[in-house]
Amino acid sequence: MSRATNVTQVKDLVTLLEVRISDWRKLKTLVSVWLMFFEFLRNNRTLNSVTLTVELMQRAEIEIIKSVQRRAFAAEIEQIKAYLNTDCSSADNRPARYLKRASPLYRLNPFVDEQGILRVGGRLSNSDFSEEIKHPVILPKSALVTNLTVLWCHQQVNHSGCGLTLNEVRTRSYKIILDHTRQLVRAKFYLPVHTMSCTTW
Repeated sequence: MSRATNVTQVKDLVTLLEVRISDWRKLKTLVSVWLMFFEFLRNNRTLNSVTLTVELMQRAEIEIIKSVQRRAFAAEIEQIKAYLNTDCSSADNRPARYLKRASPLYRLNPFVDEQGILRVGGRLSNSDFSEEIKHPVILPKSALVTNLTVLWCHQQVNHSGCGLTLNEVRTRSYKIILDHTRQLVRAKFYLPVHTMSCTTW
């Protein structure tokens, strides 16, 4: 089974699961199990037990994010790769000038990192912050996964309200494409219909 087939299957799996799962961690867990199962099939091994590791959960999160980004920003990703003539770029490059002004990513100076994730570029490249803080992962405002991520961040701060939830989203290195991210955090009606919204919002 080729790598391209694997990527397509992960994308299809995420598309299938995101409308049925109302918990960010549970979604990552299910994708992790699928990745483990695929590895066993590829190596002709027998799957006797399932042990989820931190590394596997991180891989699952990467695949979920890539799936969401490929569906939302397919044109932008292809334009960035084409003009930089490589699959991974430096945040110091400025591919945004090649994007259409109508693109929601135009002002973010986006680049594709070595893992294939679309991230925010910009002037923080020379700062002392970690790479994740300097270059947040870009998430589309309309994605169900984005809603699950915001809800999960809200739960991590013990349902403390909009300000702390927004700060948690930023601390987790996510950049939601929206004029005002606070609108998404506060709008409980924005969550998918199968997700129970919090009455404190």
